[in-house]
Amino acid sequence: MNQINYKINRLGPEVIVLAMDGKESVGRLDGVIRTKNNSAIEYLLVESPYRNQGVGKNLIQLFLKECPLNSTIDVTVRSIESVPIEELEKFYLKCGFSIINKSINMQTRKNKNAHSEETCNL
Repeated sequence: MNQINYKINRLGPEVIVLAMDGKESVGRLDGVIRTKNNSAIEYLLVESPYRNQGVGKNLIQLFLKECPLNSTIDVTVRSIESVPIEELEKFYLKCGFSIINKSINMQTRKNKNAHSEETCNL
């Protein structure tokens, strides 16, 4: 594994953050800035060999920097076979999100650190 580089692509309200190992995409976050008060993470995936190395938290942190300060960030958590929903919930909780409706797996976080260098601790 090489050093991971990150790329941010923004087209209007849509934000895509990529984690790249050379020319290979190893992580991706798709988000949208809905209003000045609300944004959403719609998709987050880190390839298995790159998990537990800070790639996911870096993708989130870079997206938060694109969001308006103090906006609410919504996340719909969807489990994949290799990662149980409980692990995903734990990850988002460590990144400062809170569960507001478990029946539909919605999580929200106030974006208080959008323009700082802080990262969520794992």
